Amino acid sequence: MNLLVLGGTRFVGRAVVEVALESGDEVTVVSRGDSGEPPAGVEWIRGDRFDSATVDTVAARGWDAVIDTWSGDPAAVASSAAALGGRAGWYGYVSSRSVYRWPVVAGADETAAVIEAGEETGYAADKRGAELAVLQHFEGRCLLARAGLVIGPHEDTGRLTWWLSRAAEGGSVIAPGPRDRPWQYVDARDLADFMLRCARSGIAGTYNVVGERGAGVTTQRLLEACLEVTGNRTPLTWVEPDLLRRAKIGEWDDLPGWTSPDGELAGLHDCDVSAAVAAGLSCRSVEDTVGDTWQWLREIPAYRRPPVRPGLPRRGLTAEQEQTVWWLLPRFALRST
Repeated sequence: MNLLVLGGTRFVGRAVVEVALESGDEVTVVSRGDSGEPPAGVEWIRGDRFDSATVDTVAARGWDAVIDTWSGDPAAVASSAAALGGRAGWYGYVSSRSVYRWPVVAGADETAAVIEAGEETGYAADKRGAELAVLQHFEGRCLLARAGLVIGPHEDTGRLTWWLSRAAEGGSVIAPGPRDRPWQYVDARDLADFMLRCARSGIAGTYNVVGERGAGVTTQRLLEACLEVTGNRTPLTWVEPDLLRRAKIGEWDDLPGWTSPDGELAGLHDCDVSAAVAAGLSCRSVEDTVGDTWQWLREIPAYRRPPVRPGLPRRGLTAEQEQTVWWLLPRFALRST
């Protein structure tokens, strides 16, 4: 397959390139190079997608498929999709479940209500605007992959990498209860594999792309995997949501990826992915994802401060927040593994 990847040097885009190369595809990457060079074995068109000359260069050729990972101004996706509408057979866009109306309804599938153009600003609006641009030029031959929590090697969002670096520090790690709280996430490599499978088969449509509900991934299983690979033998200290609220600890960012079962973010770990599974989505074990991410993270200098993409919010507890929780713990029931 002759594949064009718009992006391809960081996290999800890099995963797409690496999985495609492993499958024997011919890969061309378009990127500025600000976040490094793409993996060896690809053709690299170094340029800015807001530059008409770069767009003209890629539009002068034909492509079996395009995968676009853009997360900013949807105008970039609009110009690319317009230029490639007659030059590419299929267009895959890495979107987000953030495009659904807030709060996300537990158990919802792809028919759930989405935000309207101009209804919001920021990340969700950008992703929805990009979806609409792709649909305008590739209706019936495009894939909108609405990913949820994405983790794995080369992660630059500070989620799993924060848990790993915190576990590596040693001592007891604050673990948000309940310990059996299910998680839904997708390894960037599995997201990439799903999109590439769809590209080769010409599968089109909109799909929620995270692991299946009831797959057995819980807060306890995830965090214990982090302790295991980092060699931290100290038991987790389980803290219930009520105490975390008293300590003003927020979901999702303060405790990366975690949501309270009774909070407004609960639906982020409870969505219907049966359509994606039927289309070929397959996810590796949490232990494999954690282990591979730790192996990659250890190769980075000063890995205890994992890389986070500029412009993203702070992720993880501060020392002051941890101290507040420890101060409150004697006043409440304490449970440890």
